[in-house]
Amino acid sequence: MNAGQEVLLAAAVAESANQGVTWAVNGITNGTAALGQICVAGSNPCSPPVGPVSGMVDFLAPAMVPAVNPVEVSATAAADPSRYSNAVLTIVNPSVVGVAISPAYAFVVPTTTAPSEYPFTAQVTGAANTAVTWTLSSTVAGATCTAATCGSFTASSAAPGSTGISSGVYTAPRSAPSPNAIALTATSAVDPTATATSVLTITSGPSIEQILPSSVMAGVASSFTLALNGLGFVSTTAGVSPVILIDGAARDSVCSSPLNCTTTIEPSDVAAAGNVSVQVQIPGATATLSNPVNLVVVPFDESQQTISLSGDSPVYVGNLVVYEPTSAAVATAQINVDSAGTLIAGTCTLQGKSIPVTLPSTGSEVFSICVHGNTLDPSYTYEFSGPSPSDITVVASSLANLFPNLIELDLTISSATLPGPRTLFITTSNNDRAAASGVLEVQ
Repeated sequence: MNAGQEVLLAAAVAESANQGVTWAVNGITNGTAALGQICVAGSNPCSPPVGPVSGMVDFLAPAMVPAVNPVEVSATAAADPSRYSNAVLTIVNPSVVGVAISPAYAFVVPTTTAPSEYPFTAQVTGAANTAVTWTLSSTVAGATCTAATCGSFTASSAAPGSTGISSGVYTAPRSAPSPNAIALTATSAVDPTATATSVLTITSGPSIEQILPSSVMAGVASSFTLALNGLGFVSTTAGVSPVILIDGAARDSVCSSPLNCTTTIEPSDVAAAGNVSVQVQIPGATATLSNPVNLVVVPFDESQQTISLSGDSPVYVGNLVVYEPTSAAVATAQINVDSAGTLIAGTCTLQGKSIPVTLPSTGSEVFSICVHGNTLDPSYTYEFSGPSPSDITVVASSLANLFPNLIELDLTISSATLPGPRTLFITTSNNDRAAASGVLEVQ
């Protein structure tokens, strides 16, 4: 049992009306704080029993693993001290096990003639055994979840690597369940209380997952292209194309695939601050509408500028206004970095501490690192904190044949690069940002 944990113990005396027993730990009546204590059941703080007691008692394990371990708990019959029974308890330090799943949200089309599949990964920290069990369930309490309604999940047969990452593939059912929300849970094999859950939605029609851009300032001077990424669109063909509705008004669109459509936003659409509703409508005898997503129009503010900090004035005192009104992010998992490490000869070694990089004595050198997180993509902008212009050049690329969302960053560092810890900033094409503090330490 874990140090500091409390469990119920009970003893029964056979062939005696007197059920009272005296409890001891390693021969000491009621034990001690260092070995573990016998307490009146339900008492808090621990109250030791006075004399023999019948029924159940609590055993409160010591706060630290005792020098003599395991400990022996004994119950001696008050009616006959020659009659007793022992229990052996091993005290261990509680482990702090964590589980992270990626992606945290997913939209999946139903299975048709070909399986509709989606990959997932789970990472376990704080335990030597990094295996997980995968389960599917409805997000609605009491709702059934069978392969026909929730789909199925096939875990990878390969054992997790040194990074503690397990993987598998989800296969969607042939039709969306009702309610249309499925939970995929990864549970640590060594600590059933350590879990992480991803929510899946089986799309029964078109679904908008992301709009680019997701927000603009009011009063733009010219028209611009609005791109929609999602599922269940229809590719543009001769005379047939989905219609994009802007605040309910139909607009011409171009759909390069069932996943991507574009339309044109005019200055009059975003002349005033507020929300502009965007939907996709699929043509047919019964028009099918997607979920609505808001294009957020923020008030025009010409005062947006760079805040310059110096040694004389290293801190900005005032209010920072950050525009991050991405309503499309409701449908997609937010970006993050959960681990980073060194990359040598194509092998990524993730670690939970800053990556040390030694400055070259002259000239410049290229150092390769790897970062893993949620929905990371090499098309994003990766940059490190420091002077402007940056003294570290970053080139991002995917790591083929490895886990999803694992990115290679090739850093060009010169002898003039400033030493010290650096924060990694990631910016998506949707202008969403994530920061990972202390990923790099220039030495």
